[in-house]
Amino acid sequence: MLRLRRLIIGESSRFPDLGRLYWEQGFTKGLTTLANAVRDLSKAGHLTVADTDQAASQFAALILRIPVNQALLRGHDTITDTEIAGHIQRGTDAFLTLYHRNTNRSPGTHQHPSTSAPPTPSTKTVRTP
Repeated sequence: MLRLRRLIIGESSRFPDLGRLYWEQGFTKGLTTLANAVRDLSKAGHLTVADTDQAASQFAALILRIPVNQALLRGHDTITDTEIAGHIQRGTDAFLTLYHRNTNRSPGTHQHPSTSAPPTPSTKTVRTP
């Protein structure tokens, strides 16, 4: 998938419709799906979110920014499952600190109950294209 992304980025100046299509049918479509999930969680009372599109963008950035850039820039190097799990856990923790609805917390506090244990070390690696 990252090879395809690299190719599209590299050729988007020559083929702007290709870049636009990838943006609309890939990235934007994924953010819309995530925003809908955030909206549903907010309506159900699990999150307190004023702007679900913004929250979805923030969550995606927290989870994806470092691992995707690391994979794009390191190419054939590996990213371990532990590294990926760490990014997911820390990004989720940051997101929940901001948006988790906790009726027992006093204003100004941003603590949330942990919903999962910290990632365990793994020797398995995922090869990046």
